[in-house]
Amino acid sequence: MSRQEELYLVLQEKTAIIFKYLIKNGANPRDAEDIIQEALYKFILYIDSVDPNKAYSWLFRVAINQYYDLCRKRKKK
Repeated sequence: MSRQEELYLVLQEKTAIIFKYLIKNGANPRDAEDIIQEALYKFILYIDSVDPNKAYSWLFRVAINQYYDLCRKRKKK
């Protein structure tokens, strides 16, 4: 298995956990998918500066912050 395939499997597993966490905290499934997609995009952009040992924590924090931002935007409307 190549390194890219390993990374894909790990990210798939971790994003499933984050997805469930977002749903548990009140996000609808569509918003949770969008949040995870944006977090993964940022992860790919900044992959060189993210410590591999803290990649899951980084990804989790980015997703949660995006969810909070979404909640704040909706509260203003």
